[in-house]
This record gives sequence, C-alpha cells and structure tokens, in this order.
Amino acid sequence: MALWKQVYRHLLFNRFSHDAQNLDPSIRRLGILLLLFDVYLTMIHIESVPQNQTNSSPISNLNVFIQWGFFVLVCAVATLAQHLTIRWLAYMFRLCGGVTSQHEPQDSPVPNGAATPGMALPDPPKPPTPSAISTALFVSSCMSLFPILMIVWRPDEPASPGPTNSPSSTSFLPGFLLSSGRGVGWVRSGVSWAVAVQNLEALRILLGCGYLGAGGLVIAGGASKWIVRIATLGSVGLSEAG
Repeated sequence: MALWKQVYRHLLFNRFSHDAQNLDPSIRRLGILLLLFDVYLTMIHIESVPQNQTNSSPISNLNVFIQWGFFVLVCAVATLAQHLTIRWLAYMFRLCGGVTSQHEPQDSPVPNGAATPGMALPDPPKPPTPSAISTALFVSSCMSLFPILMIVWRPDEPASPGPTNSPSSTSFLPGFLLSSGRGVGWVRSGVSWAVAVQNLEALRILLGCGYLGAGGLVIAGGASKWIVRIATLGSVGLSEAG
C-alpha cells in the first residue's frame, strides 16, 4: 500500500509536515525500532556465518551486552551515514531547503500588477527540509520490520525417533535458516531491495524529482551505509558478515 503515491503524499505532507525543522516524536520512535531490527538482522547474519570465518574476531570473546552495544553502534553509524549522504546531496542539487530559524522572515513573491495595498499574499511553497527527508526514509523503511516473522513463526520440526543434531536446539535462529546457509542472506537481500524501492518512491514524491534523481540519492545513501558497515565490521575481523 505504501507504494501508492496517495499514501506517501498523505503521510509526508499531511500527517508529517514536509517543512518541519525537527523529527516528529513518533518518527524518532520508529527510527529506534528500525535500528533495533537492523541490529537483529546483523547479529543473526553473523551467527549464520561459518565459525572459521569469525573465529579471528575479538568480538566473540566479549560479554554479550558489549557485543550488542557494538552492533547497535555499527548500525547507528551506518544509518546516520546514509541519511547524511542523501540529505547533503539533496541540498547540493537544490532538492530541499536548509535548516532555517522559525522566526526568520520569508519574502513572498509579488506578481506584476498584483500588489494591492492591504491584500495578504499567500506564502510561497516551502521546499522539504532535511528532517523531512529523514522522515521519508524512516516511513518508507518499515519493510525492515518484516523479519519479525522469523521470531514469531517457527516451521514445524520434523518428527524423528532418534536424537537430533540440529543446531537450532542451541541457537535462537529458526531452523529453516540454519538448514540453509544462505537463508539469512536471502532475507537481508530481499528486505534491502524492498526498502530501497520504497525509499526511492518516497523521495521522488517528497522532493518532486524524477525516478533518476531519486534513484541516484538512494544508491548513494545505500553505498555510504554499506561502506561504513563493511569498514567497521572489517576492523574487528567480521568483514565476511558485512
């Protein structure tokens, strides 16, 4: 439904103001929720990687809470890099406005011959703010919550009279992911592509640009996020899990 133009236009222009200087509190909560699910996907992906590729990492020897905090930091910095890249490029190509003071006077255009004493002129349409771009990215990234099904739903375990050697008995990963080495990778790739398509549509509607311009912003933001993630995880010997 969110791919419908009317839905995004209602959310970005009616529900959340496109010229707001700060993020709405509900958007901040959504951003935290998306961050936590990004951390969840990252951790289960690393767990699904063969141990011989992650044994050299010092992270595996740390306390579980320190590990969790590290992955929160990695995902937060990567998401911040994505948002800042898209916001900076949108500003450089004049697709959005900068941060202005709420008390800053704005000049209204006066058409030739239309100036009448005492007549109030309408304010010119304001360009989207950088905060509105982050709002659009968060709202259009809700597909990232889809992996909740990997926690809620469990496939039926095959009945066997003998003892089972399935690693799912000692791991929080669902069995169908552990049975297939690329299961987690498929989920991450599918979610990433779905989120990228929705990001593109949201930016196109908010900024009023074409698919080419919005696609360029999405690609640049995704590339910066990937570079930060690979560089950070690679610094601790987890480049294979990036």
